[in-house]
Amino acid sequence: MIIYKREGVALARAFPTRVKRSRKTTDASHIFGWAASRGKTLRQLLIPLFHFPKKRMHVHFATRLKESFETNDHHIRSIKVSRLKHFSFNDIAEIRRHWRIELSCKQHENQIEIRIPSFVPRHSFKAPARTTSIECIFAAACIRMFDGIAIGHHHMSVTLPYDNFPCLAQVVSLPMPMEEGCLVIVGASLTYILSNNKKEMRPEFLPSSVIDAWYN
Repeated sequence: MIIYKREGVALARAFPTRVKRSRKTTDASHIFGWAASRGKTLRQLLIPLFHFPKKRMHVHFATRLKESFETNDHHIRSIKVSRLKHFSFNDIAEIRRHWRIELSCKQHENQIEIRIPSFVPRHSFKAPARTTSIECIFAAACIRMFDGIAIGHHHMSVTLPYDNFPCLAQVVSLPMPMEEGCLVIVGASLTYILSNNKKEMRPEFLPSSVIDAWYN
């Protein structure tokens, strides 16, 4: 029931059972729903990266995915992947602030190569006190954007000592089938292992982020 006044007289009318939406509103809602469904599939494929999945993070990722769409007459024509790079699945801890090196990714046939430059762990990691080692998880996921079907996913874990000795440059390879019209997301997460062999579980020390993305 809607109560209102007209010319000083109180009136009431029933609330309409259906609200007519404009074409623009309908199209925007459709595009967000499209982003949400594909974002959900990507999150399920990248779950090894998540320390504590949060509903808020899910909405933020779907929103960022929608913002990456370039539309024409309310239809998606391309994806601006630069908007997806460095998205953090933990809003208070980013990979590039905890691991101060330049990670780079390269697509090579049906493989993704993650290149890690040489670095000194104690100089490069923003680790909490009593850290003895760091577990680095790399994960990649590929979905076909037209219908949201998962094409492939893979993850790998690398454990590094937390000391003053240089780590040589290395390449982490993740097998990944790819097709035309697919979105590829590559991410990384860190877990600090403490001197008591327990994992640091404070959210500010659990970074998880997208490190690269591309649309074939």
